[in-house]
Amino acid sequence: MKGKGVAGELLMEIVELESGEFAIRPSGEDGEPVIRVAFSDALKDQLGDGGTEISRVMLTAGIQLVAEAGHEIQAPAPAPRPVIH
Repeated sequence: MKGKGVAGELLMEIVELESGEFAIRPSGEDGEPVIRVAFSDALKDQLGDGGTEISRVMLTAGIQLVAEAGHEIQAPAPAPRPVIH
């Protein structure tokens, strides 16, 4: 996964946290994740190993939507200048 960073790119990685949550964070860092996904224990039991794949898909979609939103943001129009007569 890529995001803005040094030289225009920052690698992101999907990790499983000690809590059992899946998360996206900058690659090679142990800092705070930018997105987390957590399932209830009951759902984890139902999903089994499929929970890992579902988490990956959810996190990938989330980061793609964030990136797309960044491309859609436009600078606000400048305030109109007052007309002096």
